[in-house]
Amino acid sequence: MAARTLYPAHEPVNWSEAKWSLADDNAQNQAKPAVGEDDTVRFSQDSAGGGTLTLNENSAALAELDMAFATDYVGTLAFGTNTIDVDGDCILAGTLTASAGAALEVSGSFYKVAGMTDLPALLDIELNGTGLVETNNVGGGTVTVLTAGTHTQIDKALWDAFTLTLGTYRGKSSSPGHGMDVKGDILYSAGTWINSGAVGQVTGGAGTYNIALNDSTNLIEHVVLGGPVAGTGVTSNMTNNVRADEITIGPGIAGSAVTQTGARQLMFYASGNDKWHQTAASGTVACDYIYIYLYASVTIGYLDASSTTHATYGLRVAGMASANDTLTMTDAWDVGSKELAVWHGTAGRFITLDCNSKRLACGLITPGAAGADKSGKIIFGSFVHMASLADADALNLANAVDFMSAYIELSGTFDGDNITCKNSGGGPSPSRIIGGTVNNVDLTGETAITHFWPVAAAGNTNVTPLSPSLKQLFPGDVYVT
Repeated sequence: MAARTLYPAHEPVNWSEAKWSLADDNAQNQAKPAVGEDDTVRFSQDSAGGGTLTLNENSAALAELDMAFATDYVGTLAFGTNTIDVDGDCILAGTLTASAGAALEVSGSFYKVAGMTDLPALLDIELNGTGLVETNNVGGGTVTVLTAGTHTQIDKALWDAFTLTLGTYRGKSSSPGHGMDVKGDILYSAGTWINSGAVGQVTGGAGTYNIALNDSTNLIEHVVLGGPVAGTGVTSNMTNNVRADEITIGPGIAGSAVTQTGARQLMFYASGNDKWHQTAASGTVACDYIYIYLYASVTIGYLDASSTTHATYGLRVAGMASANDTLTMTDAWDVGSKELAVWHGTAGRFITLDCNSKRLACGLITPGAAGADKSGKIIFGSFVHMASLADADALNLANAVDFMSAYIELSGTFDGDNITCKNSGGGPSPSRIIGGTVNNVDLTGETAITHFWPVAAAGNTNVTPLSPSLKQLFPGDVYVT
């Protein structure tokens, strides 16, 4: 039997019935699509009489499935638990229903027709060849890409869940706004994902959804975690590391926008200004720790890493470019009681964290990396709340701290050993450190700083110890006796 082009009956019908036609004329004189023949199936608005065509068995493989031939199908294709395998292109229209186990396997291009009903989440769509992907603002479907071929997205993709396990998936590179909105899980375990626009769990209702985008070579350009709209109740659970050039932390639910299974890092590859989006209304980020890879001198606004779960690390900033770049804060940062580490990834270089008169709260501050001359510089802002500061290694020749007339609340030890210390001014004078212990701070030739409540200070130059009774107030401080 030669391959045929088949049309369904103009009445509700089962797929297995011999009521197919060679034209859209309701002749009903053909058997169902045949095994091994690669028949083409076409639907129109008259198919199934606008009612239901029931897939009551697994279909033989089709050459093509076109549910919008001449006119769009307006009825329902009910998959039940069965499968349709399409060796070529697949165009969907009308309404599709499915139960657990239902599948649509497509080896060519995949299209949703504009205005059709969103696909059911229980329909597993397997893209297993090469082709285009177009959703026309129609959501739904649980998509898995499992081919060594290439799928190219030509508009904004809307899915219930998306998994890339093999091959290449390309976003629409000519339109940065065309990313991917997913109601459920977003998993990227292997293959190559070249995207344009934001990828995120932004269309679903309240719930916790898994996300894994761990690929340092083909970074996701923009990841949205936790949903961008207050009250949506979307929590993104990191089941692997997430790496991106731009990151948005949404409000989440019950104060939790990002959670994790195992120890997972949120990795921000900073190469442009203000591409970390977080506000005080954002939910917490309960990942292992946040890692900023600095590829240029950039600015970052509000950042809250106070809910990270690592025993030591909170926020780690590593310079990656050939230049000695600067990361400038444009709003407050909160690392809680965890470590803030700042260093360059290449020996003989340094990066600078400029607090830019913004508030910084953290535990230990560590300039430089251990075991090599990979230095870090800190320019303090107007207010700093910190536990302690210590050089990671004596080999870090460019480690430096500039007090910049800051007001510093210190609970532990500030150790300036192997650190070049400056006090460039630019704020209330003199600089003040309240509490803790200050050792080995050499401000020779610099404006002195004042240390209140000094404890066993040693090795300091131009650090003036004063008792609490002589405390000088910082503007806005409340003096408590």
